[in-house]
Amino acid sequence: MTEAGAAHPLLRFDDFHVRFPRGPAVRGIDLSLSKGEALGIVGESGSGKSVTWLAALGLLGPAAQITGSVRFDDQDLRTMPAGRLARLRGGRIALISQDPMSALNPVQRVGRQIAEVLRLHRGLSKTEARRETIRLFDQVGIPDARNRVDLFPHELSGGQNQRVMIAMALAGQPDLLVADEPTTALDVTIQAQILTLLDDLRRDLGMALVLISHDLAVVGELCDRISVFYAGRIVESAPMGRLLRAPAHPYTAGLIAAAPRLGRGRGTLTPIPGQVPDPWNMPKGCAFAPRCLHVRADCTHAQPDFAPVAGHRSHLSACVLSTPAQTLTPEQTDALT
Repeated sequence: MTEAGAAHPLLRFDDFHVRFPRGPAVRGIDLSLSKGEALGIVGESGSGKSVTWLAALGLLGPAAQITGSVRFDDQDLRTMPAGRLARLRGGRIALISQDPMSALNPVQRVGRQIAEVLRLHRGLSKTEARRETIRLFDQVGIPDARNRVDLFPHELSGGQNQRVMIAMALAGQPDLLVADEPTTALDVTIQAQILTLLDDLRRDLGMALVLISHDLAVVGELCDRISVFYAGRIVESAPMGRLLRAPAHPYTAGLIAAAPRLGRGRGTLTPIPGQVPDPWNMPKGCAFAPRCLHVRADCTHAQPDFAPVAGHRSHLSACVLSTPAQTLTPEQTDALT
């Protein structure tokens, strides 16, 4: 994030918490995003990366207890009236889910579903909405757009349905696009096409992008900055190249070491020992301490501060070890991404 972006971010979380009856899911997130920036959110299942955004957009049920602040373009989303927040969702803020088949209405033609967004958020007439839907299909690379707007979701492939979801997200002309595991259900070839499409659209339209994934290689393809989640907290955040080459938190280093790399040859991957702690049984001190190969006595006494790594103001880590735990060569980083 630039200094200007830090002073006037598009989106900002401050001391953001989400708690369910069985325990905390998000434990004090501080995060900001600039206009036009691409931010990668990485972490294992249950780390809180998706819950953070669902809570921010008011999409969790009444069981979720939410505290802290989240501001979009200097508007507090937590205190915003429900009707106004609903208009913001699908308009200036759009969300792409990981499973288009469950997100799309199976008994409604895909073009009609996008037309509803256009009529609601942009006030287009029925004729104008159909014309704009066809244009959006062309924009996201769906061939024969004029005919395919009249198909049902089951008549399209998984990759085409994900493109429909992207077209629906773009229909509201968003300033921020949140893509939650958008390629999980797709094969490798289609995954690469969707990532390239998202990157091209972000650059062409000037919108900010949040890409949520469990895969460092995916976010490394198109993000400017990466934040690593673990057990409901951000444990590391840095510019993409810096984080992949010199991770400062042992968990980030473990994720990189566990990932297969092209050109590495045959061998054994290095898994991270242990399991993510349950929210209702969080260890005292650093939540990663029971799995950490560099654990010290003070790691188990107090939760480490999320602070800049020595000499790098834009690189923050929540670890008592203030120097990078592992350094990768450029060749290793290129192979990972």
